[in-house]
Amino acid sequence: MKKVFTFIGLMLASVHSLAVPVTLGNDANCTYNIANTSIQNLVDGFAGEIRVTKQIEIVENIQIDRSILIQGGYENCNDAQLGIKNGVTTINGNNQAPVISISDGNDLITVIIDSLKLKNGVGLGSQQGGGISVRETNNNGIKIVLRRSIVSNNNGNFGGGVFLYG
Repeated sequence: MKKVFTFIGLMLASVHSLAVPVTLGNDANCTYNIANTSIQNLVDGFAGEIRVTKQIEIVENIQIDRSILIQGGYENCNDAQLGIKNGVTTINGNNQAPVISISDGNDLITVIIDSLKLKNGVGLGSQQGGGISVRETNNNGIKIVLRRSIVSNNNGNFGGGVFLYG
């Protein structure tokens, strides 16, 4: 019986790792077009991996409460589908809120930010950062990985670039 459960567990882990990434940009090869879909829409829609082109600067403030991988630096969606990166994708917080706000849900979450430039975010209130604001309040844990990313030109009373609480 133990072997059966181990096998089922391995099958489920394999299926999860084979999830197809979605692409976001402004060319015909994209899964979603940036003109009518935001990164937030894809986060809310339970996309596990989002690959964003660097065709345009994205103006957005993103809220995350689940495990996700957001990758940028792709010239176009064909390159994104093939995993060919060159540089970073810029996300501009437009001085409205943190560029990315992360909070824990009901389980441990892992957020991976890869090849993104996060700029012009602002931490509103006493416990927020401008670029990335992380609040762990349910004691479930948040794991954050930043790869090949830039956090610059952000403002906040308790962490212009990154604020961690929890």
